[in-house]
Amino acid sequence: MKRIDCTKKCKKTSMLRESKHCEGFAIYDNGKIKYSCDANLSLANKKEVSFYNCDFYDMEEYSQCYKCPLACKNNKSEIRKAKDASISEANKILDDISNNYPVNPGAIDFARANLDNDLSDGDKNAIKMVDMASNLLNRAMSGGKINAPLIKIISKAIKDQSKKR
Repeated sequence: MKRIDCTKKCKKTSMLRESKHCEGFAIYDNGKIKYSCDANLSLANKKEVSFYNCDFYDMEEYSQCYKCPLACKNNKSEIRKAKDASISEANKILDDISNNYPVNPGAIDFARANLDNDLSDGDKNAIKMVDMASNLLNRAMSGGKINAPLIKIISKAIKDQSKKR
């Protein structure tokens, strides 16, 4: 292990170099350089990490803040706002599910931890089918009419997904 002064030739953004996270050294160990700021940032939240590692903001390309999908304190993206609103809505749905159905708390915690991840098209279809099935079950349990074509749609979608795997 060798300690290196990285203040003169640091590859990190200027915001990170000038922040409280930078201690001005790196450790060379087993062929890898580990910056002190990276270790300190591991304790920071996602918004701070995204901000300090943003090359666009560092280069004063602030227009990128309107397009960026990352969580950041300077993000002005409508896409990100919509994603945050979706995450908030999903948390409400998870609260409702955990209060009304006998679901393993570990499954709810896993779902909450992965809300910010991007979903594949298959995942989106699966969520749509689960939502449709949930609505159908809620109607059936409350004595409402059951939509037979909806059952066929759900059944077909499940069969299609099973064939793909």
